[in-house]
Amino acid sequence: MTEVQRAPEIGLQLYTVRDLFVSGAVEDTFRQIAEIGYSNVELAGLCGRTAEEIKSILDQFGMRAVSTHEPLDVIESEPEEVVSRARLFGYDLVAVPWLAEAYRTPEGYRDVAARLVPACVRLARDGITLMWHNHAFEFEPLPDGSLPEDLLLSAGVAAELDVYWVRHAGLDPLDWMARYSGRIPILHVKDMTAGRKDFTEVGAGVLDLARYVREAPKHGVRYLVVEQDSNWTVSPMESARVGFGNLTTMVAR
Repeated sequence: MTEVQRAPEIGLQLYTVRDLFVSGAVEDTFRQIAEIGYSNVELAGLCGRTAEEIKSILDQFGMRAVSTHEPLDVIESEPEEVVSRARLFGYDLVAVPWLAEAYRTPEGYRDVAARLVPACVRLARDGITLMWHNHAFEFEPLPDGSLPEDLLLSAGVAAELDVYWVRHAGLDPLDWMARYSGRIPILHVKDMTAGRKDFTEVGAGVLDLARYVREAPKHGVRYLVVEQDSNWTVSPMESARVGFGNLTTMVAR
C-alpha cells in the first residue's frame, strides 16, 4: 500500500520581522502575523521576553511555534534549558542557524561536525531532531573537493534546507532535496532577484519555488517556512503577507 504524502504546513521564520520586535511591539507584531493567516512560526530568539510570555502570546492569537534556532554552544552548555523550551512550546525541531567565519576551514568544519554528534544524541533523548540551517558557504568545496554541507550532515543532523542559499551557491535545490530526502523537516522558502541575487518577496523572484513546493512532500518536508532576511519592497510585515499569499497558492496547486 502506497504511503499517503502529507502536504507540508506553512510557517513564518520570525527573523523576517525582527525589527518590529526590537521596537517593543511584540503583541501587536504577533497579532499582525496571525491576521495574515499564519498559524505556525519558527522562533529566532524570544523578542526580549521570557519563553512563557511568548508562549502565552502565541496561544492568545491561535499560533504555535513549530521550531526554533539555537546556537550550537547553547545546545552544548544548556541542553536542559533547550529541552525545557521545546517542551513548553511543543516543538520537536531545533536548528543551528549559523557558523562563525573562523570555523569555515577544513579543520573547523570537522570540529563542528564532531560537536554535532553528541548534540544530536542529547536532543534525541527527548524526542528532538537537531537540524542544520545552511547558507551559501557550506557549498563551497574544500581542498579535497568535498562539501561542508555533506560533512556537517554526516554528523546525523537533519537539514533545514534554505533554497535561496543553495541557489545562491550556484546549485539546484531540487538536487539537494533528493540527496537528503527524508532528512529535511523544514524547507526555508525564500526568493531571489535576477542579476544581483538579492532577497525578494516569496513568489516575486526568479527561483522555481512552485516546483520546490510540489516536490517537498516526496521528501518528507513537514513545514514550508517563509523567510526574507532583508531588502523588503515595502516592509517586513508586507513581505510576510506577500509570502503567505503566494506560498498558499503554490501549495494549493
